[in-house]
This record gives sequence, C-alpha cells and structure tokens, in this order.
Amino acid sequence: MAATTKPLLHPEPEERQHGSAANSARRLAVASAVLIVLLMAAFVHLRTRLFLSPPEPVEVELTLVDGAREKGAVCLDGTPAGYHLQRGSGTGSSSWLIHLQLRSFS
Repeated sequence: MAATTKPLLHPEPEERQHGSAANSARRLAVASAVLIVLLMAAFVHLRTRLFLSPPEPVEVELTLVDGAREKGAVCLDGTPAGYHLQRGSGTGSSSWLIHLQLRSFS
C-alpha cells in the first residue's frame, strides 16, 4: 500500500474552499451577535431618554444682595444683583452648581 501525504501549509483548493466557507459563516455569526448586542444596548439607552418624563422644574427663590445698588453692583439693565441658591441633598449635599445667565442685547 502506497503512503499518501497531504501538504500542511497549503491545502488543496477544494479543502481551502470548505474551510473558507466555514470561517466566513463563523465570522458572520460573530458579527451578527455583536451587532445584536450593540443594537440592544443602544435601544435601552434610547428608550430611557425618550420615554422617561423629565423632572419637574423647581422654583428657587431669588436672593438680592444687600446694598448692591449702593455699591454699584447692578446688572447691565440696572436691576440689583441677586442669586438663586438651592441646597443639595444626599450625596450632593456639599456640591455646588453655578449658573450664569447672559442676556443678549440687540
């Protein structure tokens, strides 16, 4: 009986085709799974942004600075200087948020 050998590094063309088809199918399956996971993650993020109602606005009292007008500390329209302060709560109880409102002059 004669011994036959198969090349290890360069398979026959028909073997390459079968291996290539299997690799292509595997790559397609992995790509499809990754795409599905990404779409699901995007949908969850989008759903929370679209369907949750925004928080109700909170009225915060305006505090005028004492003696501001006498010291010349007024806004450009001549109104006395003031600020709004809303105390934080929970983990944000010692945090600050500063909001500066600019007016357009046209």
